[in-house]
Amino acid sequence: MSETYGLLCFSKHWWNPLLWSHYADRHKGICLGFDVSDAYVFKINYTDLRTPFTLPLTENKMDGILSTKYSGWSYEDEWRMWVQLEEPDPEASNYYFREFDGDIELKEIIVGPLCSVSQSKLTAAMRAYSPQPKIIKARLAFKSFKVVKDQRGLDSITQE
Repeated sequence: MSETYGLLCFSKHWWNPLLWSHYADRHKGICLGFDVSDAYVFKINYTDLRTPFTLPLTENKMDGILSTKYSGWSYEDEWRMWVQLEEPDPEASNYYFREFDGDIELKEIIVGPLCSVSQSKLTAAMRAYSPQPKIIKARLAFKSFKVVKDQRGLDSITQE
C-alpha cells in the first residue's frame, strides 16, 4: 500500500506554536494554507487507547487504525487526504507531489515568525499561481500562546 498511496496531512488552524516548532523549522519556515474539498479529507480521532489490531483486517478496521492518533497530538487538529502516488519527481530527490486543482487549492502562504524570506523571492515563487495566494506574515502573540498575523506584513522581515 505504501508504494501506491500517500497521505497529505493538514491542520485545521495555523495559530498553534507547537505546529510551528515541530513542522516549520522552529518558526523559521512557512505554512501553506489550502482550501480542500471535504469529499477527499477525513478527520483524525484522538484517544488514549490503541485501536485493537485483530484479524481479519476489514476495510472498516483499517480506516479506524489509519484515522486514530494518541490524544497528546490533538493540538494538531489534523485532517488527512489519501493520494495515489504516480511517478516521483526525479529532479526533487524522488519526492512525490500532488498537483493543485479544484479539490486542493493553495489559498495562503503564512511566513513564520522567524522566517527571513524576502518578499521578492516569495513573489517570484508565486508568479505561476493563479489566483495568487494571500501572503501573511506571522508573529508570536503578545498576550497568549498563539501565532498571529503580523499587521506590519512582510515589512517586518529583517533582510539578511
